[in-house]
Formats: sequence, C-alpha cells, structure tokens
Amino acid sequence: MKGHTLLWGLPQPLSGAALPRWAEEQFSANLNAEQQAELRGLLKSFIRDSVRHFKGRLSHWDVTNGTLQPLAQWFIVRLGPGIVNDAFAWAKEIDPDVELVFNEWIVEVFTGFNAPLPPICGTVSCN
Repeated sequence: MKGHTLLWGLPQPLSGAALPRWAEEQFSANLNAEQQAELRGLLKSFIRDSVRHFKGRLSHWDVTNGTLQPLAQWFIVRLGPGIVNDAFAWAKEIDPDVELVFNEWIVEVFTGFNAPLPPICGTVSCN
C-alpha cells in the first residue's frame, strides 16, 4: 500500500484536497522570515506525524505530487525549492525503510512527454 501525498502545492479551486483554504488565507506568496518559519514548521509536523502514524504499514509514500507542474508549486513559491529535499529528509528520518516517491505522472499524462528528471532531489534518493 502507498501513502499519497505529503507535499502537494495545488491550491483551490484546482483541488479541494491538496491544500487547506486556511493555509492559503494565512500564508500569502510574499512571506517574511517569521511566516516562512511558521509554515515550514507546520509542514514538517504534518509530514512527520503522517509518516509516524503509518510507519511500518506502508511500502511507499508519494512525498511529492506534481511538483514540477507550474500550478502545483504553492510550497516552493513560499519556501523555495529546497522544501522538496526537506520533505524527503523528514519522511526518511521517521521511517527509513519506506520507499519514497517523487510522483510526476501528471507531466506525462497532460503533455504526452516523459517527465523530466527532477533537479531538486539533491542528497535524497528520488525513485
């Protein structure tokens, strides 16, 4: 069984499931350092709590979903592209045995082209 998803920056009305409305209202695109730290802390807690809850029960986690798709970069716009590496690291820290996935099927489905290799995987293995 696979968990889906820990980091999905698709705002409403495009998705009612990806990003809660309160987050969109509280965190505009131009955050100061204090707001960035607060958002980062909320995301870190969400990822760690979710992975901890299912630790040992899932074989895979989609850490990201559609991150290369321009409409789904809500977190990247506010926290920078390094947030993707952080999300992978936070998940791996809690459950080192789970397989972590950089889910980019949307690029191929809507364009007909294979998705590019993600340039932001850094030190974490992106499968």
